[in-house]
Amino acid sequence: MAQGGVSLSGLSKLIICYQAFRSFLGLDLIVHNIAMVGLPDKAVSEAKERVRAALVASGLALPARRITVNLAPADLPKEGSHYDLPIALGLMAEIAAIPPECA
Repeated sequence: MAQGGVSLSGLSKLIICYQAFRSFLGLDLIVHNIAMVGLPDKAVSEAKERVRAALVASGLALPARRITVNLAPADLPKEGSHYDLPIALGLMAEIAAIPPECA
């Protein structure tokens, strides 16, 4: 499931694509492992913990699977915490907590 968003670079806006995927391999070894790819900075990498905590607080549970969040384009550095909401929406759509068209 891919969602679109906008990032700022100076005074210019840049289109960012958010994708969340679940892996069905090694279910007994991997529990709630979220990987961020696409040149995230420390704040964006920490989004996985903030998003996981928010989903649990909302009564939603992440599946016991490896989850990869792709932030494209990969050559554009992503920084700041404003990526939390699109990441959360992508994960919620991936676990069928919301319809994919709402993400």
